[in-house]
Amino acid sequence: MNEPTEWTLYADGTSGHQEGTSKAAEPTRRRLLPSVLEDLRRAGPDGLTWRDLAAMHGMHHGQASSALSNLHRSGAAVRLQETRERCGVYVTPGNTRGRLTVAYRRQSRGLTKEQVRNAVYDWTIAEGLNFSHPSIHRLVDRLEGML
Repeated sequence: MNEPTEWTLYADGTSGHQEGTSKAAEPTRRRLLPSVLEDLRRAGPDGLTWRDLAAMHGMHHGQASSALSNLHRSGAAVRLQETRERCGVYVTPGNTRGRLTVAYRRQSRGLTKEQVRNAVYDWTIAEGLNFSHPSIHRLVDRLEGML
């Protein structure tokens, strides 16, 4: 049975593997993230960037960035607003020293809120629906909230 702290470090609360990842990668991820978290603790208020982490563990950009993002999403790490060598700096929550932080935000899928609203508007016209209906507005608000 997995310890909850290991599981929640990289998952969004689900008990399975994330879409787009293989189940074979899960054991590696469970071992890696606690190690990265320990590296962040040792770094103290200086924190780590993806470059620092990649150099320490021999990772490529995607692996290091993903590990830091997963810790950020779980709340085990905080991203500072400041950068170092054009890279985001991550620290543990107790090491911000009052510096400004950046909330975790999923990367945009490439659509803007205006594009979503326009697409729904075009669809309602094509289907002969009333765009001003409250349920259509709730749908648009919900879709915009997913961006």
